[in-house]
Order: sequence, then C-alpha cells, then structure tokens
Amino acid sequence: MAYDRVDNWHPSQPEGVSEEALMAHAALYLAWMALNGLVLADEDSAAIDGDLAARRITPLDWYWDRFANSFHPEDLTADGQRFTEAYYVTGYDAEAGEAEDLGAYFDDYSDAFPTGEMFDVAGDWADFDRLVPHIAARHAAFLRGELT
Repeated sequence: MAYDRVDNWHPSQPEGVSEEALMAHAALYLAWMALNGLVLADEDSAAIDGDLAARRITPLDWYWDRFANSFHPEDLTADGQRFTEAYYVTGYDAEAGEAEDLGAYFDDYSDAFPTGEMFDVAGDWADFDRLVPHIAARHAAFLRGELT
C-alpha cells in the first residue's frame, strides 16, 4: 500500500487546484530523497532521474513521470523507508498499508510555505530550495537517533 496517493487529498482539493498540484508536497519530499540516494533506482527511470539531478525537470514534473499518483515503501531504499516512517507518516502499518497520521514533514512544509494553503506550492526548484533545509535537518536528527 502507499505512503501517500493523490486520492487521499481529493476531499481537501480547493476549487481551481489541479490534481497535479495536490502532490507537490510528495514531489518535493521524494525529489530530496532521490537526490540523497533514498529512492530506489531502476533502468526505466534512469533518464528522468538524471533530468531531476541536472534540474532539467521540476520536482513536480519528475514526480508525476516517475510515480504517477502515489508512492510506496517499495519505491524507497530500506533507509528511505525508515526515514519516511519516522518523518513523513507516523505509525505506518505495513500489513494494513496505512499510517496512523501525517508526520512532522507536514509541519515543516507548513513552516516553509506559511501562506496557510498547502496546495499553493508549485513544486518547482525555488520551492525545493526553500524546503530542503527543513528536510535535511530532520534527516540529520534521524541519523542521530533523535527522530523515530
């Protein structure tokens, strides 16, 4: 089951917000994960992953090309799964394929984009650069055992 998928967000989709924009939060997170070796690579995604690394494609466009509308534990390395289950979601039950709640990532996301509207984020490189310090700090805390 998925850590996150677009249909989770349909009930809160504001008028005029595209389905693609509903997943900007996931796109920015996964772009950081990919650029830090926490997303599994495969032959089918090598070219688009290279485009992401070279910033020839936005994190949001990369997400939709690479993951379609959801991301799952099997998309991530074992370390990526552990970090995601400590930061992006909490209380993830692999058998049930669902989490108890959203993780601290969503607090950091709100801090990085304080407009109050989660879906006002474009998922571009400027947004990525704004959010990266939050993710990197949490990942460092995770590696020190301070985020479980």
